[in-house]
Amino acid sequence: MKSQIGDLSNLSHILVIYKQSGIELFSQTFAYERLDSTLLSGLLEAMNIMGQKIGAKGKLRRLEYEQYRILIHEGRYTRGIVMLKAEPSAFLEDALTVFVKRFENQFAGSLMDFRGEVSKFQAAVELVDECFCVALIYPMTVMWDGQNPEELTDLERKILEIAKQVCAEKGTFLIPDLIEILREKLRKSPDTLLSIVYDLHKRQYLLSRI
Repeated sequence: MKSQIGDLSNLSHILVIYKQSGIELFSQTFAYERLDSTLLSGLLEAMNIMGQKIGAKGKLRRLEYEQYRILIHEGRYTRGIVMLKAEPSAFLEDALTVFVKRFENQFAGSLMDFRGEVSKFQAAVELVDECFCVALIYPMTVMWDGQNPEELTDLERKILEIAKQVCAEKGTFLIPDLIEILREKLRKSPDTLLSIVYDLHKRQYLLSRI
């Protein structure tokens, strides 16, 4: 989970490009820089063609360009691309693979009969949340009012109480910042705290504010 949050913190862009024409079907940006998806698509296509001409087997999977690391996954109709500013872990490669497969399953009919209309693909933002767990890098708030304490362990309850104090002071918090505060107050390892915080998020005691 530490490497997962590290990956997401360095995430810059997620794109899906229609392979046949190079048209951008979907994009989500996590950085301030603008991205010319047409130029990037042309670059990747040119590199794939060059690889075929020199007899290289397989598909282009990774690319480094200046400060960016670029991951590529080829689907049947689409090319999924993730750009980030640090070396990714296996989590991000796996997430991209799952995302492309689910994207093509969800929009199978539109992809088979694609005529240039891209607005319908914007619904894929939900797939991004599910496959990449990007909520982990969004500002969080506590959705617990002290009720049903029997559903929580003592440590979980202490974590939520501290998180509520942070929210009262700052409005929201980022998970890495909360982990540091918890480590100082509870004297537990970051790995242990991160595992519990992640579980509380999945159980919707902690929710992202986006």
